[in-house]
Amino acid sequence: MLRMISIYDRIEAADERCREIQQELDNQCSPKDTQSLTGEYTWTVGVIIRLCDELLETELEDVYGEEVDFRIKLTHFQENYQNILDDTIAHV
Repeated sequence: MLRMISIYDRIEAADERCREIQQELDNQCSPKDTQSLTGEYTWTVGVIIRLCDELLETELEDVYGEEVDFRIKLTHFQENYQNILDDTIAHV
């Protein structure tokens, strides 16, 4: 469970960075900055998706408890970022 928390902390940090990048993009950057930030955003979204995969592939320790709820929330979180990645790729 401790390993799951560590990975989740990295997911939260990446999520925060995505929000920061989105704010920077909303502040009308130069085209060069926009391209760089979009690349970083896409990469960070990919990291979130991979880390979610890593967590979701671990074996359940608590089949009926909080871990199941956590995995459901994590699945929705991952699906949201997968949709963002798909939309970003579609617009490139």
